[in-house]
Amino acid sequence: MKSLQEFTEYFEPVFSESVTHLIERSVGRGGSLQLHDQIRYISLLAKKGKRFRPYMIYSAYALSGGKEDIQDILIAIELLHLFALIHDDIMDKSDVRHSVPTIHVYSENMYAAQGDDDAKNRGIAQAILLGDLVFAWSIEFFNKGIAHTTKEIQQKMHEVYATLLEEVIVGQMIDVDISALDIAPVAMVEQKNILKTAQYTFVRPLLLGAVLVGAQETECARYEKIGTLLGVAFQAQDDLLDIYGTESGKPLCVDVALGQQTLVSAYMTQADSVYKDVFFSAYRKTLKSGDIEKIQDVVEKSGVRTRITTCIESAFNDIRIHIQNTSKEEQLFWEGCLTLLEKRTK
Repeated sequence: MKSLQEFTEYFEPVFSESVTHLIERSVGRGGSLQLHDQIRYISLLAKKGKRFRPYMIYSAYALSGGKEDIQDILIAIELLHLFALIHDDIMDKSDVRHSVPTIHVYSENMYAAQGDDDAKNRGIAQAILLGDLVFAWSIEFFNKGIAHTTKEIQQKMHEVYATLLEEVIVGQMIDVDISALDIAPVAMVEQKNILKTAQYTFVRPLLLGAVLVGAQETECARYEKIGTLLGVAFQAQDDLLDIYGTESGKPLCVDVALGQQTLVSAYMTQADSVYKDVFFSAYRKTLKSGDIEKIQDVVEKSGVRTRITTCIESAFNDIRIHIQNTSKEEQLFWEGCLTLLEKRTK
């Protein structure tokens, strides 16, 4: 079975070739040269992904005894993620993705260069449609990927895929909804994290791989438990890395400046006022010189960093308990996942 690195080396050219084919097919439908440029811009955003979701599908499929090539399903889930990123960038008003302008900004700039007075709205509109286009590609590849299976497996695969879509959309809606709050309750942030990260990135992709090969209910239940724990730990790490990340060149405390509702902000509401006041004085504000150091200091001294770190360690320990009686190959896979998470810097 492949490691994440080995899988990525296999998957990248496969995914890139498929995206290129889909882009050129859509370009061939017609439209202006500038529209063709916007469609082709999708290829830039399709690069450099972590590829966790297709890797989860591949791994569960292989661990459950699957032997066939399932690249269509792997492509489908990564296209779905690309669609979600395009729409997320609009909602988050993000200007950059993978070190290049986001697709709504790229489209806006294109129209603005022509003197279009409605360039901003037109750029957003095209980005929404480009995201929808990628979503249509995802459905196409998903259906291709299950066409050779039995009717029973097809039905179960559709159920898991539909659940994944519903969960991630509702999770994003919760995220948008709580962003209107000055302070979101811990329970709401945790609910968002379960739907947007644990279920979307780990649980449902694992179940797609398992169901595709006809895995037993006990296997699926184990994947669901472990996937949830992995997702909870992964998102908790994300929230801490915003404060303390060590990846060179990556800005810190972006979530704080933007006023994102994270575990850090939720737990800081419960901290002593001497720490809470310092943290929220920088919340949803343009950070000034020295603010990052102050935020790091109060998150540390308030005990919030330790609290989140303890949650992560608890999830890791629970995973190791759940995998004790699994096969050697499965244990190696989960330990590999834990090692990846333990070494994360971004």
